[in-house]
Amino acid sequence: MHGTEFVFMRHAESRSNLLGTVTSARPGSGLSADGALEARQAGTKSALGQLSAVFSSPLERARKTAEHVRDELPGRTSELAVHTDDRLCEFEVGVLEGRTDHVARQQLWSAWSRWLDQEDLEHRPAERSESGQEAVDRFQDFVRSTAKVRPGERILVVSHGTLLQLALTCLCVNITRNVHDRWISNTGLVQTTYVNDELICPHWEAPRPKVVL
Repeated sequence: MHGTEFVFMRHAESRSNLLGTVTSARPGSGLSADGALEARQAGTKSALGQLSAVFSSPLERARKTAEHVRDELPGRTSELAVHTDDRLCEFEVGVLEGRTDHVARQQLWSAWSRWLDQEDLEHRPAERSESGQEAVDRFQDFVRSTAKVRPGERILVVSHGTLLQLALTCLCVNITRNVHDRWISNTGLVQTTYVNDELICPHWEAPRPKVVL
């Protein structure tokens, strides 16, 4: 049985990233001016390899990133359709939606300790948010079902920071759960192979250092 290669990418810088907004709502904010340029540059990354399909969260920041990346791919791969899938949406933040204050961000941040350090994926960081387990389950369902119909392919998947960091940390069988050393920068890549019902990560791109002004 052939493995399916998934190249996961976090979307480029969005306007909500600049504002520090906690958000998972649709359609969501678009890319910042720098983010659009960042997405086009990401399309030239050699690590993308020879892709056969492009999938994306339907949220605008992810979909636009996928389209910009696709447009910069070499040859006929620039003509690939961008398929959107609801299972790739950002972690549902519930009543924290739209907030920009430190308390809201800290409330979401504290969930990482519950999910990974205490292994409590059923934890919900806010009223009407989803649990960590629900987010991981829908992501895993996407991977399994896509791999089943696309064996042996190499697929680009553009999604969101919290969902990717949580789900990939939980599902990749060859990495530890110390997510604090593996934050995914905007347009950062995580390369994986799904084979024999296991997700294996040979390369997790190191986060770019933050610029201090």
